[in-house]
This record gives sequence, C-alpha cells and structure tokens, in this order.
Amino acid sequence: MEAGDERKRKGSGLDSMVLPELKQLASTLGLKGTGAMRKGQLIDAIRSAHVVRAVERFVLAPAAGWT
Repeated sequence: MEAGDERKRKGSGLDSMVLPELKQLASTLGLKGTGAMRKGQLIDAIRSAHVVRAVERFVLAPAAGWT
C-alpha cells in the first residue's frame, strides 16, 4: 500500500474493524489474554463481554436491588 491509501472495510461493526482496533477495544473492556487471538476469536470475546455486561446491568442488578 502506498501512503494515502486507505483499506476498504468489509461489513460493519466489529467485523469492519482491523485487529489493532479490536485489541484496543478488548483492552478497554478489560479482557485479558487477547494478544494471541485471531480476529474471529477476538470478536467473539468482545461480543461475550458485552452480553455479560448487559445481563449484569439489566437482569442481575435490578433483581439484587443494585442501582
């Protein structure tokens, strides 16, 4: 690639992100052990982390009286 060229991204959302972007996102989510993951594995881990956080926030917290 020459300077100024931009990569064309396929898909949308996590699928359109490149590996360094996914690793940065995983880091902000506090995921560990992502350094050796392939792109698909990293996307799965990020999606799982989002599901866990959603369950904690919208199911467990209200049931336990957390605010």
